[in-house]
Amino acid sequence: MKSVAKEMIEYREISRSIEEKEETARRKSFVAGFHRLKKSPEASDPESPVAERVKSIDRPRRKELGRPGRRSRKKPR
Repeated sequence: MKSVAKEMIEYREISRSIEEKEETARRKSFVAGFHRLKKSPEASDPESPVAERVKSIDRPRRKELGRPGRRSRKKPR
């Protein structure tokens, strides 16, 4: 009984490790695709659907990563 329980625990650990590696690979792929999209000529046109898509991805991503957004410059008086 103990050996079966030990095998189940080992199986869960291996399964969790594989899932984490797959999740990491998916995230890297997503980020790479996002960067390719940002560099596309369509993304530089502010009124294109691609530019809107980039914005809709970038804002939540910045919030999730804790990165600051653009800061507006205040004109001195």
